[in-house]
Amino acid sequence: MITFLAKPQRFIVRPAPGWLDVCHKDVVRILESPLQAYKFKPELDVRQGIITVSECDYRQAMELVLRLATGHDVEWLLHSGRVSSRDGWAEFLDKSKILDLWKNSPRVDVNLGVTVSHPVIGTAKSVREKATAYLQENGVTVRTSADPSSQCHRIRIDSQKNRTQVFVSMAGDPLFKRGYKAVLSGASAPLAEHLAAACFSWALDEIGSELRKDLISGACPILVPFAGTGTLGFEGMCQLLNVVPGCFRATYSFESFSFHPAKTLDVIRMRIRASYTPSNLKLRFGDTDPAVCKVLDKNISGFEARLIELTASPKDLNSRDVALDVTNQVNNFLTNPSGLACDSKEVFLALNPPYGDRLAKKTGGQTIYKSLGRVIHDLSKTRSVFGFVLCGDESSWRIFLSSIRPLKNKTRHFTHGGIDVRLVIFGMR
Repeated sequence: MITFLAKPQRFIVRPAPGWLDVCHKDVVRILESPLQAYKFKPELDVRQGIITVSECDYRQAMELVLRLATGHDVEWLLHSGRVSSRDGWAEFLDKSKILDLWKNSPRVDVNLGVTVSHPVIGTAKSVREKATAYLQENGVTVRTSADPSSQCHRIRIDSQKNRTQVFVSMAGDPLFKRGYKAVLSGASAPLAEHLAAACFSWALDEIGSELRKDLISGACPILVPFAGTGTLGFEGMCQLLNVVPGCFRATYSFESFSFHPAKTLDVIRMRIRASYTPSNLKLRFGDTDPAVCKVLDKNISGFEARLIELTASPKDLNSRDVALDVTNQVNNFLTNPSGLACDSKEVFLALNPPYGDRLAKKTGGQTIYKSLGRVIHDLSKTRSVFGFVLCGDESSWRIFLSSIRPLKNKTRHFTHGGIDVRLVIFGMR
C-alpha cells in the first residue's frame, strides 16, 4: 500500500448541497496554494454535481480534507473495473486492496453504501450482502448506524452498467462536523457548518472585496441576531481570519490507514496553524432566549480557547492572545435592532430566522420576514447595511424582498434537509 503514496490518485469531492460552484472555487484555491511541495499537478473535472480530482498526490488530498470549508466529503477512488459475474465480488474486492487499508488495525468498523443501476451482476441488496460477507470474513465489522464510542469508516460501492467503483471516505464523519462547539444544538433543522461557510463565501464575493477589508479591520461589525449555537458567526469568522476546519477537528478517517504518513500530517497542521491572520474583526451575537445565550457563551469561550491552543507554538501557549472581539447578549433584534448595531456606520447582517417557527407554523415565517425587512430598511436610512438572509419558502422570500426595497439584492437557491432554501444577499456595492 505504500505505493499509493508514490503514485497519483483520484479523489471525489462532494460539495455542500447546491454549492458546487463555491466548493469548486474552494478546491482550486487550496490546490493552487499548497502548504508544501507535491509530486503531481492535480486535474479537475466537474460533472453530475461532484468534483473529480485526478493526478493528485495522496498527501495533497490530506491537505484538501483539512482545508476544505464548503465540502461534505472527500472520497478516495480505490478501484474501478468490471465485475465478471454475480459470484465475482470477492475477486473484485481483492483487486481493490481495500483490506490493506487497515491491515495493522485490531478492529475496524465501517458503514457500507451500495448503489446499483444495472442489476445484471446483482441488486443493491445482494451486492451489499456479498460485500458485507467479504469484509466480515476478513475481520472488518459492517454496521448500519454510527456508534459514537468508536470511529467508523465509510465505504461506498457504485455499480453503473459495466463499470464498478469502490470508494473510501478520507474524512469518516462528514466534513461539516468541525469540532469547535463545546455544546451542540437540539434545535430543529440548524444550518450545517459547510452550508454556512458557503453562504458567507458567496455573499462576500458578490458584495465586493472592499467589504471584506472593512470586516477584517473592524470598521463593519458582523451582527448575528438569531445566533443559536453560533454556526453563522463562527463560519464567517473562520473565513475572515483564515482559520480552516482542520484547526479544530481532532481526527479524520485516513489517520487510521496502515500507511498513514503521520509526519506529513503534523507538518500540514503546523502550517495551517501558522496561516491564522489576527485582525480587528468584530462579531456581535444576539438571541431572544437567555438559555440559548448561555449555551452560546460556552461555545464562544471554547472556540477562543481552542483557537489559542491551535494557533500558538508550545513556547507561546501562555502568552499568545488571540484577542477575539466577540460579544453575546439577550436581544430581540426585531424590536431593538440598535441593541446590536450600536453606532456603527456600516453593519453586516448574517440572518437565519428561527427554523422552528417557520416550519412548525407554516405561515408564521411571513410575519418574521416582513418585520425583518422593515428593520433592515430602517437601519439603511442611518448607515450602510450589507448581509444575507435565509428564506425557507417562497411566500416569506417575496415578502422579505418587498420589505427591503429599494436595497439592491440578489437571490440563489440551495437544498437543506430537502427544503429549497433561498439565500438573499442585500446591500451590494
